[in-house]
Amino acid sequence: MPIFTRRSRPTVPTTLLAGVDEEVLGAVPLAEDDSSWAVATAGRLIILSQAAPATAHPWTGVERASWEAETRTFTVTWTDEAADPLILRVVAGVRRHGEFVSWDVAPFARALRQRVEAAIVHAVTATLPSGLPASASVRRAEDSSLYIVTRPASGQGEADEAALRALRRRAADGVGLPTD
Repeated sequence: MPIFTRRSRPTVPTTLLAGVDEEVLGAVPLAEDDSSWAVATAGRLIILSQAAPATAHPWTGVERASWEAETRTFTVTWTDEAADPLILRVVAGVRRHGEFVSWDVAPFARALRQRVEAAIVHAVTATLPSGLPASASVRRAEDSSLYIVTRPASGQGEADEAALRALRRRAADGVGLPTD
């Protein structure tokens, strides 16, 4: 008889993962009662909840994500500037079988960073004539095709618009896409 027993690392409840058909690269609990989780797979960020249908966000739509340790919050911003950021408030752990099981956010944070970076093939930056910072990123869509996203999507006048078109051309030229 062994002197100690080794507990396996806790995982996302299988009842929540029933509709997820991809390998989970990282996960974080969003509720202490184990009823809500955010999971990162190769293709998408998925929010799972016992109270609502799962929502899946392809990595191609994610502009960036950040972690605020003090508030235990991930903030996900989208390539669509009009969309509100997704705020994921991560709990320190979950209650299972009368015990509190702590949770490490590092695997999820790593997966989040890797998947966002994998969607970006090439990026260029500039300052617009109006003084606004701007970027153009070439991204890989789920079907492997390439497309360009600029931030901001439009400028503050004709000079900014011309600068954004030039920035788009630079990004396209950097990966061999047509520049017209």
